[in-house]
Amino acid sequence: MSFKDAIERLAKKYSGKDDRILSPFGTRLIGYRPDVGTEAYTIRLYPPVDDHDFDSLMQDTNETFHSSLRAFYRTYNGLHFFNSLGFVGIDTYMNDPGEQPWSIYRANTHERPRDAPDDAVFFGFYTADGSVLFMVPNSDKVFRCKRKKAKVLTTWETFDEMVEAETDRLDQEFEKK
Repeated sequence: MSFKDAIERLAKKYSGKDDRILSPFGTRLIGYRPDVGTEAYTIRLYPPVDDHDFDSLMQDTNETFHSSLRAFYRTYNGLHFFNSLGFVGIDTYMNDPGEQPWSIYRANTHERPRDAPDDAVFFGFYTADGSVLFMVPNSDKVFRCKRKKAKVLTTWETFDEMVEAETDRLDQEFEKK
């Protein structure tokens, strides 16, 4: 299953009458949770970035993105599931105080584990333990490591496999609550 199919399957499952699309950028807020808070949603999907913003990011971070990450950012500019797993994005709306993804620039500069491979691109995080996700350009694998140390904790063979496995796992955990 592709990453997009896994994400959209989950979005469809939790979609409801109180979902919102925020203007002017189109952030999708899915699965309203009034029991948690007035602005609580199960899923947040940020709209894709254009080629100019993506190219600027690569220059600013001096990173080369794996083709799977390129495809992701051309589909979504970050996401957040179940207040558990987030994919950072390009914060292109600097003057907008509203809804936007956490910064991929920060994740790859200020918050980057010191011992990370030079070509690693950090794109995701887990709120529970603070661990982070990264890829390197010459490998299809996705790695999860500690926030401050690049010691690998989990490896998935592909980006699509990681997204499918983690959306399924988090969905099952969420249903148990």
